[in-house]
Amino acid sequence: MTTKYIERQGYQNTEVTVYETRMPTDVGKFAAHLAQHFSIVAAQPDGEDTSGRQRLTLMHPADVAKRACDVAQAMWRELADRGWFLDLPDLKPKPPGGWPMDQPMQIQPNKKT
Repeated sequence: MTTKYIERQGYQNTEVTVYETRMPTDVGKFAAHLAQHFSIVAAQPDGEDTSGRQRLTLMHPADVAKRACDVAQAMWRELADRGWFLDLPDLKPKPPGGWPMDQPMQIQPNKKT
């Protein structure tokens, strides 16, 4: 994703609007959502219990963070390889006089016929 910002002079300060110019498609968003759930399985083998079943232990938080980052990096690379990103144009500064929707509406009185 590409995060950008635009600055505007507000009433008493500078206003900053943050926006994205590259976002995954719906399929890409769903794939990223699945990756979040898959990466939460944060357990690793830890021998066997007395019945011979595999025992699991939680991964160390640093290992979980590294795995999550590795999964995210691989996911975004795969999304790009499949063309599942949308490239969006940059936001434009507000034109002098404002956007048409910022202008007051002219309300016409009802005419009785």
